[in-house]
Amino acid sequence: YAWIVAGAFHGATGDAGEIAIETGSLVVGRGAQINVPTTGDGEGGSITIGADAVEISGGGWIGAHTLGKGAAGTIAIDARSVVIGDGGLIRADTTGSGNAGHIGLNVDSLEIQTGGRINTTSGDFSGARGGDAGDIDVTARDSIFLTNKGGPRFELGGPVSGIFSVTIGTSFVQDGVTIFPHSATATGSSLSL
Repeated sequence: YAWIVAGAFHGATGDAGEIAIETGSLVVGRGAQINVPTTGDGEGGSITIGADAVEISGGGWIGAHTLGKGAAGTIAIDARSVVIGDGGLIRADTTGSGNAGHIGLNVDSLEIQTGGRINTTSGDFSGARGGDAGDIDVTARDSIFLTNKGGPRFELGGPVSGIFSVTIGTSFVQDGVTIFPHSATATGSSLSL
């Protein structure tokens, strides 16, 4: 697997680092990761990507999540096209006591296929309570295309859910896709299209 990691791990008191990528084409696949996590007291880091085309698939992921007391970080992607599918993931979630982070996409077009996810949730599948959920902010100058049943989704939720906001220039196509703001207390959940 190929990894680019600038994390703050167990026992660390400092913050995770920063990763900045400028490229024509970025493919994150086959379990590869670009990651600025925190598992300790420090804050998660930041990832900034500028590209013509970004593809995240095959279990590849871009993450700024937290498993500790520190808050998750931020992910900002500015690209002409972003495609996420086949287990591809962008995550700034929390399974620790720290709050989830922020994911911002500024694109011409966004396509999320089966198995693709953008996630700023709080807690885990065991029902463990984490910090507050984060925010997802998508600006698509042209289109957003969410396709195929049983997989693609935006997720945010937790003790206090975050905000999912979308600005679309031309078209929005949805085919069996979940846009899922949820909260354990139903406090603060919001979805704006």
